[in-house]
Amino acid sequence: MRAGRRSAREGLEVPTRNFTLIELLVVIAIIAILASMLLPALQQAREKGREAVCMSQLKQLGTGLYMYVDEWDGALPQWVIPKDPPQTWWSGTISPYMGYAVDDLFGAEYMPCPSASGEKYWNFMSGHLDVFHTYGANFPNVFSYPSFAPGLPKNKSRRLERVPSSTFMVADAGYNVIYSWTTYNCGCLNVDSDGDGVNDSTAYTNYQYNLYTPRHSNNAANCLFSDGSVKRRTLLQWIQNYDEMVGDATRP
Repeated sequence: MRAGRRSAREGLEVPTRNFTLIELLVVIAIIAILASMLLPALQQAREKGREAVCMSQLKQLGTGLYMYVDEWDGALPQWVIPKDPPQTWWSGTISPYMGYAVDDLFGAEYMPCPSASGEKYWNFMSGHLDVFHTYGANFPNVFSYPSFAPGLPKNKSRRLERVPSSTFMVADAGYNVIYSWTTYNCGCLNVDSDGDGVNDSTAYTNYQYNLYTPRHSNNAANCLFSDGSVKRRTLLQWIQNYDEMVGDATRP
């Protein structure tokens, strides 16, 4: 007797039919095709979410900077306060205004960019690779410090009112600083670090893109400007100094 199931209504056996191997493979292939079509859209949506979080964090940082400026008669904090020991970087100076302890872990231990890959970069305070900062200050065109090193500006950070609204203050970075190529070491981008035929880095710094890090979609970085706005700027816009986003160290 052939295997089957009995119809309660007719009292007859109804033959059952299983999927053949070919049919099963076809169904699996269709599912795989649909998944491959949907995956890029899902990844793009996920990155948009991470980018939104990054922008929100930079806006919070902007609020912290504004609070500092109000307390210090319009002056932005120094990129680094040279003490021995320890040194305090700009992120440590701003931390209390965002509700954190005085430390240099903004963009590292707390409020890191969610799109950061997590590589380790040189930590000048500890002297080894252990802290991955994800936001860097525009040095020396906006943030500076009284320098004792030859060739570096000896003036302090700019007053907020002197920073053009088109010049970024802080942006996605591979450390807590971004070297402004329009000024640093006399200026020009003279190294093609990614092999695309366009000079994008300064040999003296020995860092790709001088630590400017376009980690978001369409090769863009989020940038905080002096008016408190946060905008996307691509690597090409940074290289071209679009709308004078990099700025210069000329201080009235």
